[in-house]
Amino acid sequence: MTCRQRFIARLVSRYGADNVGTEITSGVSTSVDIVVRRENVYWFYEVKTSRFPRACLREAVGQLLEYAFWPGAQEANRLVVVGESPIDKDATEYLCRLKEHFSLPIEYEQVTMMGEQAHD
Repeated sequence: MTCRQRFIARLVSRYGADNVGTEITSGVSTSVDIVVRRENVYWFYEVKTSRFPRACLREAVGQLLEYAFWPGAQEANRLVVVGESPIDKDATEYLCRLKEHFSLPIEYEQVTMMGEQAHD
């Protein structure tokens, strides 16, 4: 089982199969890697495979913003970059700045073959 598959399985076990979807259309001709529905809100997850959290964030942040905020898109209440590497001090500071300056609901979660760890 790949890291992505393990992560999806974890989300399904936590939130139920009816509330987790993959490659879901954002409403503006793009697809979100993973979507979790929690009552009337949505969480968008973008999975990246870079060995470095900075690269994962660089690739995913723009995509997540487009998925959640492009006119006509389904708005998300939580945006999560998923990567295999543990988040480092600089990446943590970067996310804190995005949250503080732009009030973005953005986080980073590490997923590994041995298990997952939440970070933000």
